Amino acid sequence: MARSVEDLIRIAHSGASFIVDGRQYVPAEMIRVAAECKIGGGRFEMLHTATYSTDDLVRIAEAAGGRVFFALLG
Repeated sequence: MARSVEDLIRIAHSGASFIVDGRQYVPAEMIRVAAECKIGGGRFEMLHTATYSTDDLVRIAEAAGGRVFFALLG
């Protein structure tokens, strides 16, 4: 079971780094998490990002201030 967006935001705020399954969330949710990673100083990795547009990924990366890693496989 995936963590709620609110849980991810709390974890990100603590400064922790973590991995998420991109299939479980919509871009707007990941933007919120990304912005909190920037504030908290942690990083996150998104797996399964094939359904995200390039524009979505750019918005997430901008919100994170570069504190995100995308697995752009397959």
